[in-house]
Amino acid sequence: MVDRAEKRQRGGRIGFTPSRRGASYERRGAAPDVRAGGFPENGRMSGSAQRDTETPPHPPWDREVDARGLLCPLPVLRARKVLLAMAPGQVLRVLATDPAAVIDMPHFAREAGHDLIASLPEGEATAYYLRRGG
Repeated sequence: MVDRAEKRQRGGRIGFTPSRRGASYERRGAAPDVRAGGFPENGRMSGSAQRDTETPPHPPWDREVDARGLLCPLPVLRARKVLLAMAPGQVLRVLATDPAAVIDMPHFAREAGHDLIASLPEGEATAYYLRRGG
């Protein structure tokens, strides 16, 4: 039987390794080079993927739901209620401060047949733009 130290000396394999700060994927036997992925020292993507001077334009919207201060699942439930009253193709803007909305809004849109056009920072909140599906 081969022990772990011997496996690491032979190069190991790519796999799942839990660490003290949470689980992470790493290459066993070699320290991963995080900066090799195209990220400069400030942690932002380089090139045309991100421009520091440009702010993304806000898409036009038909109705708005202010869900700031509400916790999961209330932002999604309020959005659902308003979307059901809207015509297909109309756009709803949802303002939410709930950290779980980052996961909940795209999941809701996908499951309900709507399109998540954009999610943009709006002060301390995030603005989610949902197009009503048909």
